Amino acid sequence: MNKEKFIVEYDLKSVSPTLLWSYIGTKNGLADWFADDVQNEEKLFTFFWNKSSQQAHQIAVRSGSYIRFHLSLIHISEPTRLRR
Repeated sequence: MNKEKFIVEYDLKSVSPTLLWSYIGTKNGLADWFADDVQNEEKLFTFFWNKSSQQAHQIAVRSGSYIRFHLSLIHISEPTRLRR
């Protein structure tokens, strides 16, 4: 399988950085904005959409500036919730 680089960028010039970070920098914010639900255990995040999920590793973060994830290529057809 060939690797394919996928980059998503949003132009959010009119959004306050503090408000934006509350959406992209927290599990609850990602669940509100990006996915139906988000579970995490340290740097492993599981994003849930409808009846599927996808895992991603948080590979870089600079609080208030950026967050970077490496998504796994394997989709989980029957999501399993992480234990809290």
